[in-house]
Amino acid sequence: MSSLNKFLKDYEREECKYLAEIAALISKNDAEVVKAVEFAIDNPKKYLKRNAERFDDRSIDFSDEDFTDEFEPEELLFLAMVDELDQHGYAFEVDWKCGLEDFIWSLEQMKPYGLISDVISHLELDKNDDVETWGKALNAALGDRARLGYIDIDSDSYVLIIVTPEVFAKISEIAEDNGHSVVTF
Repeated sequence: MSSLNKFLKDYEREECKYLAEIAALISKNDAEVVKAVEFAIDNPKKYLKRNAERFDDRSIDFSDEDFTDEFEPEELLFLAMVDELDQHGYAFEVDWKCGLEDFIWSLEQMKPYGLISDVISHLELDKNDDVETWGKALNAALGDRARLGYIDIDSDSYVLIIVTPEVFAKISEIAEDNGHSVVTF
């Protein structure tokens, strides 16, 4: 793990504070989520070591010195924020080609599901469609009461989130201002 020291040599905590802000908005200030993301920002080496298995699941191996050429600390902390939101029930990562049953089940696992539950139960979604089509249909049916979106992690999966339109506007702006994207269907 000595490559972590080299990797974090130029790390600037202040440049990552926005991650805690995004996490707080998505989780409605869930103390556990905010605390975990702030810990990652304040103690990146400890956080990355403790959660090396999570990153290994994303094919990021800290023992391989080449990982330092592929990533910036901020990118890994962005993934840490995503993982904390997922672990605490405010996001759910699905494969781009998941089936309708898995898509709906994934939504049901999230704490903010109540924002969409009565709308999705009345939708007739075609099992032959895809995540983007289902997401667009759901958002059209929701109108201005909620947004189904995803945190773009530059992968072939969608990190789904359910938020109010106001929260969506804030987090998408913060993400964009910092080189990331949070997208609505």
